[in-house]
Amino acid sequence: MSFGYFLNYLQKNVDTTHLNEAQLKSHVHEFKYNKKVELLQPGKICEHFYFIKTGLVRTYEIKSDREDTLNFYGPDRFFSSFLSFLHQIPSSEGIICESEVRGIRISYTELNALRKSDPYFNELSIQIYEKLIIDLYHELNIYRTSTAKERYHLINSSLPELSTTSLQKDIASFLGISNTHYSTLKKDALRKR
Repeated sequence: MSFGYFLNYLQKNVDTTHLNEAQLKSHVHEFKYNKKVELLQPGKICEHFYFIKTGLVRTYEIKSDREDTLNFYGPDRFFSSFLSFLHQIPSSEGIICESEVRGIRISYTELNALRKSDPYFNELSIQIYEKLIIDLYHELNIYRTSTAKERYHLINSSLPELSTTSLQKDIASFLGISNTHYSTLKKDALRKR
């Protein structure tokens, strides 16, 4: 059950002392999406905030008729088109499932209703956003200061299923390298096993 998993995650990562579990459960929904399901198209408004139990999603942006991968999100991660979701404006990015994905989601409307029903949920939202920002900042800083080879090893150690579920061009785009360079890094890593 995804809700139990989500609740356990919250209990380990944020203060849940005043959490009304039944109230939370009545506003969130379990989901299961198949591989290649597009959760958000660029230009559309993001209606949901997600938590992944299993699977992998990719965010991307289209610039000059080229698709660039922005990030990958795997288990125990929150994801959304954050700016679009929080401000209910059209998104510049898209979100696609790279594998079957299961987890919990909440709509913008349900999140606001939950916040209005109990002030604790405002505090919980802030705690989740703070953790998300800190995690993303830490990840960004690591990738910013790493070589392509180090980034390759970091992404593969944090998301082991990535190389078997995502296209090489999408991973290379995320790492900021060419397909050829990615292929060389992958071959070198396989030789060292």
